[in-house]
Amino acid sequence: MKKKKWVSSLVVASVLLGSANSINVHAATEKNGQAISSASLTNLEKEATITQEKALELAKKAVKIPSGYQQQEIRFDYNYYTGQQLWMISWSKQSRPYGSINVSVDAETGEIISIDMYNNDNAPATPLKISYEKAVESAKKYIESLYPGKLKEMQIDSNMKEYNKTYQNGTYMVRFYQLVNGIPFYENNISVQVDGNEKIRGFNYLWNNSFKFANTEGIMTEEKARQLFTSNIGLELYYQYASYSNSFSKQAQLVYAPKQVANNSYINIVPPLYDAKTGDLLGVDGKPANQEPSITLPTGPVLDKPVEQPTPTKELTKNEALKAVTDKLSIPEHYVVENVNYQDDYGSNGRKVWVFNWRNGDGSGPSAYIMAMVDAKTGELVRYYNDNNRYYSNQENSSDFEVKVDMKQALQIATDFVKGSAATKGDRLYATMPQEIKDGKWKKARTYTIYFSRKENGLTVLGQGVSVNISAETGAITSYSLDWNNLTFPSKDQVISAEKAKELYVKNTPTTFYHFLIPNGDQRGTETTLVYGKNSNFEIPKYLDAIDGKWKNFETGKEIGSDTVATDIKGHKAEKQLQSMIDLNIFDVVKGKVQPDKVVTKAEAITFIVRALGERSVWINPSLNPPFTDVKKEDEFYPYLQRAIERNIIKVDSQNFKPTKSITREEIAVLLVRSLGYEKLASYPGLFSVKYKDQAKIKEKGSVGLISGLGIFSSADKNGNFLPAKTMTRADLAIVLSKFLEIQPEIRSETY
Repeated sequence: MKKKKWVSSLVVASVLLGSANSINVHAATEKNGQAISSASLTNLEKEATITQEKALELAKKAVKIPSGYQQQEIRFDYNYYTGQQLWMISWSKQSRPYGSINVSVDAETGEIISIDMYNNDNAPATPLKISYEKAVESAKKYIESLYPGKLKEMQIDSNMKEYNKTYQNGTYMVRFYQLVNGIPFYENNISVQVDGNEKIRGFNYLWNNSFKFANTEGIMTEEKARQLFTSNIGLELYYQYASYSNSFSKQAQLVYAPKQVANNSYINIVPPLYDAKTGDLLGVDGKPANQEPSITLPTGPVLDKPVEQPTPTKELTKNEALKAVTDKLSIPEHYVVENVNYQDDYGSNGRKVWVFNWRNGDGSGPSAYIMAMVDAKTGELVRYYNDNNRYYSNQENSSDFEVKVDMKQALQIATDFVKGSAATKGDRLYATMPQEIKDGKWKKARTYTIYFSRKENGLTVLGQGVSVNISAETGAITSYSLDWNNLTFPSKDQVISAEKAKELYVKNTPTTFYHFLIPNGDQRGTETTLVYGKNSNFEIPKYLDAIDGKWKNFETGKEIGSDTVATDIKGHKAEKQLQSMIDLNIFDVVKGKVQPDKVVTKAEAITFIVRALGERSVWINPSLNPPFTDVKKEDEFYPYLQRAIERNIIKVDSQNFKPTKSITREEIAVLLVRSLGYEKLASYPGLFSVKYKDQAKIKEKGSVGLISGLGIFSSADKNGNFLPAKTMTRADLAIVLSKFLEIQPEIRSETY
């Protein structure tokens, strides 16, 4: 392709390229140092039924290793969660296009547990050249080529179509799950990533044949299950704080959600599960939830009134922060501070924290690691973790473990600690029923998790509160976590009725019959039970807005299913490009319109360009203040501006950003050159020729020449003028961005 050769010869010759960066090879599972020592791991390896050589042979049979891939690693590992001994084998390709393959083999049975493949053969094709339905067909062919006949016992995940629509970034994710005698089992699944050029970019195989599936005797009908769900579903009014990745809102939302069966630490509540035989409401552990409580909980808050503290005028020094930690926690004398960090507490509305890490100085103990995080202003404890006390005192011989602290005592220990650690918030913290945490082999409680829910105006705030873990052997606090944002809480006077909320919830929440894998303590289980519930895998997280009764996307706050079709682009000269921008979530459709002829502002241009670079959802660094006087953190475009500054697309060289100013063709050319990382290249005088008749009016000749040479920009009129000061409409920008997205993968292929 001429354009590609032009890019290659010019850019490479301009010595802007560095050496290729290899992809990091990663294993599918991690070691759990808390569960097994390195010495025990070595012994298990020696006793494994499947040798290293046999595991490698089996892996090569399971997946074809393309030419150019080199074996990077083969190691023996133990996955604590699944209880499996595994051989982890990885390959990678160190030249363009880069790629990686990771295979895990059960060291006892020789079964292939997982395959994870990824290749970076250019960037994903955007605009998309195939539909989701076409991607499904490609995925089926690929799976069939690897596992002939496998799809006969599988079903496509219907949630994926909406998932791909919401998170579209140039590829489709297609997922299939196992059917056991026609009944869904979601744990065993295969996913294929297909790009817009119909190329396979990723493949993930997760399968285990050792599960014991429940029989179908005595199963209630779907009609009866639906009646049970409709009559028994109980909704409560909650506050919810969805910390949208592209929002700086401090406003909590009022939502209706099912009454929780355990505690209120979950931000996004999933629909309830019902035993398909008994009709019992089940908890997340697969056990009946409506059991008699183990202990009686206090009805009031931790404290009758908060402990008032003066408002700090400055941040704590490192030593002051360390004292704040040691005043609350007992750190053994032989532990030494390994490192100290001053950083952001991400997701906390801009809170700065001090983080201290200690390591056991004499080397004793399983891991002997302690971490504590405190608010840099108040000294309040935010996080604490003691690795030495995490599960039990004798890792190698857990049968020696003895439960010396019961649930009631653990609750009292946790409550007393919270009274001191969260004293300013104690009047809004309410204890929930302690949860026993057991390991997979022993039925004794190893630790208790006690969650204290935050309440405001009499309503629970989902995901906000304090979590404390207590050792059942020693009564020691093994971990502590405070999740608390400074929020405003709307009045509950305007909410829809509970009856109306139930009607909407039942209508939009189907019940599905499927195999539910019963957890085994804190490990993965091996047996299933049949339930009626909902397949929430890859479903768009959503909530029922208690004010307007609409289902909203939890991650964006926007109504689900609304504004997906633009009615004002049909027949437009840029209809194809505009639709592509909508499909890729670059342009928003508002009330059925995209306004193709509206002039683009500077703020809009930055938003669209950052999204076009693949960052549809942008995380905000709350500790950074806008560098421009005419920009506020609450501005909808601010997250994209912050990201554009980080990527050197926007320069902070003046006091004002002028977000409402109309963007010009020349300004867009400059922004796109910076987006490609070629600003320095474009600055070389005379390197890029400008052949427009009005070139004398062009100030940024290098950028305009480069971007025009790539074919992204062309003449603005029949006379061969560029018209640098001409503003751009959304349709104009859609055409330019479509060309930009077409050429960007070719540039990446040649340069990275």
